[in-house]
This record gives sequence, structure tokens and C-alpha cells, in this order.
Amino acid sequence: MRRAAFVLCIACTACGGAPTNGPATQDVAIDRAPPAASSDAGDACPEGAHRENGICVTVATVTCPVGSKLVSGRCVVARARTPGKWQAPAPLDPPDVSLARQRFSQGISLYQAGHYAEALAALEGAYAASPAPPVLYNIGVCLEQLGRLEEAVDAFERFLDATPQSARTDETRTRIDRIRKMLGS
Repeated sequence: MRRAAFVLCIACTACGGAPTNGPATQDVAIDRAPPAASSDAGDACPEGAHRENGICVTVATVTCPVGSKLVSGRCVVARARTPGKWQAPAPLDPPDVSLARQRFSQGISLYQAGHYAEALAALEGAYAASPAPPVLYNIGVCLEQLGRLEEAVDAFERFLDATPQSARTDETRTRIDRIRKMLGS
């Protein structure tokens, strides 16, 4: 069985992962699988892959847009943060509901696995793809888990502003009150 994942930096060619003025480019392994068993060819890797430490590795070049950097095989855009305010990601134009659903589902799975920073990134991606107010609640929960409490309050307040009569209204207000008490405000 093959799994797609960014798992290994093979060769950095432009930026070494640092922010650049031009596109960031890096070769990364996108697929690692055991060699296919074949009676004729022995342990052969599929076309386009090479053998590395007994595993077949497929390599692809990732090019990031200007102003972003490559981190763990993903393009990341640095955003200036205002203390206490959650910085909403720039929305896609046009919105992509299908991509938003995919990223939202990924974010929920990551959250349930306890990977809060990765879940936050996926949920922010969902919000950027199609800014649906309920995603703000989940972003707030991730921010809270990460200890970014002022930003969590901001995300929760944005959620309440966008959906004042939600099924989560009371729970969200309770969360905000509890966090504010923790912050002493």
C-alpha cells in the first residue's frame, strides 16, 4: 500500500526553506513504499522512483509563491500578527467549497488526533477556501488548545458576530467568559 505524504527533503535548490523574494523550490519525497515483490525483477521500484534505504521514494519539486517559504514540504505564508487578534487568511477568489470541505475534514481529523497546530492550519485553509462562519468556532477551539487565548477569544467573537443564533452560541459565550477569566480581563 502506498501513502502520499511529504516525508523527506532530498535536495534544497533555492531557499533552504527560508523566505525569499522569488519562488521557493525544493525537491521532496511525496511517496514512500516498499519495493514491489516480483519474481523476475526482485525488489524493483516503480518507474520514476528510486531506492533509498530499502524503500522506493518518488520525488517531486514543490515551488512556493513569492513571499512564502517551504516548511516540511508545504508552502507557508508568514502573516503579521496583531497581539490578541486572530489574523484571518486571505480568501481564495473565487471561493472553492469542495476544497474547503476537504480541508475542514482534514482539520477535524488532525484535531481529534491531538495535532492542534496542524489542525489549525487545515481549518484556516478551509476558511480561506470558503469563509463559512462555523469554521471560526473550530479555529477558536484550536487556538485555545494551543494556548493562544486572546486569538481564540477573537475567533469565537467573530463566530458569534456571524452567527448570533447558532446552536453553539451559549457554549461559545461560556468559553469566552472562561478564557477572559484566565486572562484576567
